[in-house]
Amino acid sequence: MSLLEQEPDFKSYSLAELHDIQEHLDADAYPERAEVVRRLIAEKETSGVREARVEPPLWYPILLSLLGVAAIAGAWFLRGGKAALITGLMVFLWVGVDLAFFGYLDGSHRHG
Repeated sequence: MSLLEQEPDFKSYSLAELHDIQEHLDADAYPERAEVVRRLIAEKETSGVREARVEPPLWYPILLSLLGVAAIAGAWFLRGGKAALITGLMVFLWVGVDLAFFGYLDGSHRHG
């Protein structure tokens, strides 16, 4: 049996990975695999087991904001207004992307 013919061990996959497989799997070509994936999704969704998620501390957004202010102030005093503006925009973008990644901006972050 070649490596491509081996059945994947879908039990070790996360719920997100199983949903991705279900979306892209050719159910006509692999009906048994499609059924296994469907069953595992149903089991994981009804079991109530939550997947591990990286949770930053509650003070994380405050620290990022203070770092941004410090970077802008440093650029202002060392190089002048134009450098501070560019630094401020870069820090604002960095902080925004980071906070969005951890779910602070859309309200999906739950601490505790």
